[in-house]
Amino acid sequence: MTTTGDTGPRPRGHLAVLSAADVAAHERQAREDAAAVRASVAHVAAGRLDDALDVLSSLVAVPTTPVRQRAVAVYAGLCAQARHPAEGLAALDAAAVVGGEPSALVLMLRAQLLRQAGRAVDAVVAARRAHELEPSVERALVLCACLRDAATLAEAKDAANAALALAVDDADRAACLGQLAAISATLGDLVGAREHLGTLDGLARPDDAAWYLHRAHALAHLGEADAARDAVGYARALDAMLCGAWLNDDVELSRFCAPAPAGLLAP
Repeated sequence: MTTTGDTGPRPRGHLAVLSAADVAAHERQAREDAAAVRASVAHVAAGRLDDALDVLSSLVAVPTTPVRQRAVAVYAGLCAQARHPAEGLAALDAAAVVGGEPSALVLMLRAQLLRQAGRAVDAVVAARRAHELEPSVERALVLCACLRDAATLAEAKDAANAALALAVDDADRAACLGQLAAISATLGDLVGAREHLGTLDGLARPDDAAWYLHRAHALAHLGEADAARDAVGYARALDAMLCGAWLNDDVELSRFCAPAPAGLLAP
């Protein structure tokens, strides 16, 4: 088929053939979209979470390319960190229309956002699907948190044990043991809680804010307010941003330590 001076798609039978100008325009848009994602990462690194969300908002509004689909996952994760569940869920819903079956990552992000929205049962369903699709420590711990919110503590403990079985380093083990100690204490198993806390203490990482926060989480559920506050103090000195975000999400621990302003990064 002969071409004319326009740059639109050329029909060839039942197909549409893009012109060189169309291809160049698509490539240029992909580069601009990728640059926007990189800019959002820079904003996050500088603690400017709202700026990062603003940069990505135009991409997630029309999630019709692979780059924009990936941007949706980044945007949803940032919404979870900023505790903007409605915006994050809306972006995931829009992407699902054109993106096909959700990945384990997207399901995990959906579970976190549903949990923040107070939809505990839906959060458990999404978290369970994520972990079944692609088991990992992180996904098992998200499932654990969702099950705790749904007041199914025995299943939450099973999820934490599943996470511990998948742990590959002390950072993973500390996260799992902190949850196990807290759940055991909530279930009234103080001996078990102390055992998990003792194992956690054996993984001491004095330069790691997260380790102190896992310890503080366990101590808070054991009712040891002063020790929990001390652990949070050490964590804050090492990483104030992480500590503030953690307190925004940890209800029991935030009873003893004032939470930080919204908009900081979550653990």
